[in-house]
Amino acid sequence: MSKRSTSVRAELQQAYWFIRHNFPPMAMAGIYRLTPFPGTKFWQEAVDMGIVSNDLEDWRPFNYLDQDKRDFLFFNKHYSLDTFKQAYTHFARITDRNHLAVNTEQQELALKSQIDPLYQRTLKALKPARVLELSGFTRMLAEWVAEEEGLDAEVELLRPWEFDDFSPSAGFDLILVNLALEQMVQPVTNTLTQLQDWLAPGGQMLLICYHPLHGSLLYQLLKGQWNSDFWGMRPFDLIRFQSLDQLSQMLRPLGVAEEGRLSFPGRTLGIPAEVLELLKQIPGASLAGLDDIAYTVLTTPKETQDGKHLQAAGESGASRNFALRPA
Repeated sequence: MSKRSTSVRAELQQAYWFIRHNFPPMAMAGIYRLTPFPGTKFWQEAVDMGIVSNDLEDWRPFNYLDQDKRDFLFFNKHYSLDTFKQAYTHFARITDRNHLAVNTEQQELALKSQIDPLYQRTLKALKPARVLELSGFTRMLAEWVAEEEGLDAEVELLRPWEFDDFSPSAGFDLILVNLALEQMVQPVTNTLTQLQDWLAPGGQMLLICYHPLHGSLLYQLLKGQWNSDFWGMRPFDLIRFQSLDQLSQMLRPLGVAEEGRLSFPGRTLGIPAEVLELLKQIPGASLAGLDDIAYTVLTTPKETQDGKHLQAAGESGASRNFALRPA
């Protein structure tokens, strides 16, 4: 090694430790991660840090935007889990990619382009004080939308795999269920019943669900690839799909105000023309549904014990109904 290269290395080391010693003021500097695999040194260190356990059935790939104590991270002693989360939350705000499988990119971007304004319209119309977001979608968060719109809402994020351990301190004025029912192991009716219990009087649920007849899913079915790996890797482990009719039936005891569709042309997802021709041959089939990647349902306000609906916070005397589709 030449004298110059040794000097450069020393300078790099000096800069490296300057960054380390000045963290967290330089919150985005020097963050790295490794995924420890069972049997490696990193795995044992992660076990010692309490980040993973030796229960191999609980192993799952790391997702940058959903890190929690179940994620298998390895970072040096200068980082705590909380500071790592803080830094990557900032990273999530300034990047439009979450490093999931490339083949999901087009679907995710198309969904975000429609879910984002749907969140905006919902939060503006209902003006909830407390919001619970049960979401399996990582490209956006209700908290970001509320901040961008200058709304005074307390938003709590809940991931599908955290559901069983969640115990809210108070009821919610709005519960957003974003592409999460498909990832829940327990029956959908059980999840909906629990969510209804978490609503404050007058609270509502907005549910966003995958449309099981969307062209991209049918294409996978024709290829013999109908399984939970369609979306690549967590958090897109899809356990089930439910149609709008099925969900409406499960919601009937709770009341359903209106429903809408999130659509974009199926052809943009690269469905071959020959596949479309095959679909046209199915008796009674309508190709209109191929464009609907998701549908939305807004429940009626939860009744009080005397059977009356309450108005949303700050909207006394105003209607809570609003259009799910843009004007």
